[in-house]
Amino acid sequence: NIDLDISEFQNYIGVMTGHITLSFSGLPIIDTFLSISLYCKQDSLGGKVITFPASVKWDSGIAPNPILEPNIDYLYNFISFNRGISWLGFLVGYDFS
Repeated sequence: NIDLDISEFQNYIGVMTGHITLSFSGLPIIDTFLSISLYCKQDSLGGKVITFPASVKWDSGIAPNPILEPNIDYLYNFISFNRGISWLGFLVGYDFS
């Protein structure tokens, strides 16, 4: 489980050494614009997946299925307008070179 604590950081970087279940914490008590970025990379074996919280809504209602090849990197962004009750999720890109 990976917890993105908004009260500490808004940008996170990591290597996926196992499957990830993502969560958000440190949310404000008043409505404010929130934006979090997650840059992650598959390890040398690949095949790891991320399970996103139900509060993340994707374009057309479909969570992205990026390539699971070894050493592939991904950039995600999450935006909330209601203190983290719901999020808009974006796969900004992957396999940057």
